[in-house]
Parts: sequence; structure tokens; C-alpha cells
Amino acid sequence: MNPYLYPTIVFLHVATVILGLGPLTALLLSTTRSGAATFSLDRTAQLLRIVGWSLPGVLLTGAAIIALTHGALGETRWMKVSFFLFLALGALHGLARRTLRKMQTATPAPATSSTAPLHRITWVMSALVVLITWLMEAKPF
Repeated sequence: MNPYLYPTIVFLHVATVILGLGPLTALLLSTTRSGAATFSLDRTAQLLRIVGWSLPGVLLTGAAIIALTHGALGETRWMKVSFFLFLALGALHGLARRTLRKMQTATPAPATSSTAPLHRITWVMSALVVLITWLMEAKPF
């Protein structure tokens, strides 16, 4: 086996997480607690699309890492918990997209609609990413 394959796939995994899930921070900033959007809803939709496209990349590179360890990583409890949390992250992403679509089609005009529901969802998504990152680094159990 190529000695550079494993570190290359880990690099791709981390880069996909940083570049693809990093926009969650921008989503938090764009959906302020006051309910007034700092970004347009179209820009918010664009950020959610970036997050959505990164999720399969994270899943594929993570599966490749597990495969390269001959399944050993997949047997650890912290990895199983991380995978469950990742599935929850994907479900929340779908919920965020649906909430945003409702906001875009709602009356009154989208510029005055409250972003509070989307703000709560992005907070939970961000917390899941932090928790998954901690599990990946600390490997507590």
C-alpha cells in the first residue's frame, strides 16, 4: 500500500470539513438573534448549498479512512457516535433548507421575515460539528 495514501485521505477529509462546514459560522452570523438577516436569503441559501455539497465529501473520505484501517476505526464507540451525530447533522441540514425555502416563499416580503428558526438550527448544527470534532480528536471511548 502507498504510504502516502492514508495521510492524503485524512488531509482531504479535514480540508472538506473546513471548507465545506466552515460556512456554518457565516450562517450563524447571517441569521442574527434579532431576526433581521444580515445576508440576503439568497446568500444564505448559497451557504447552505456549500454545506450540503460538503456532507457527501466528508462521508466518502471518512469511509475511505475506515476502509484503509480495515474497519478498525469503525469498531470504536467514538466513531459510531460521531457517525450518528453526522447523520443528525445531515437531517438538520435538510430541515434548514426546508425552513429557508419557507422563508423565501412567505409573505410578508423575505427581507422582513424572521430568521430565528434558522438561527436555532444553525446553532445546533454548529454544536454538532464541534462535538464531532472533539470526538475525532479526543477519542474518549
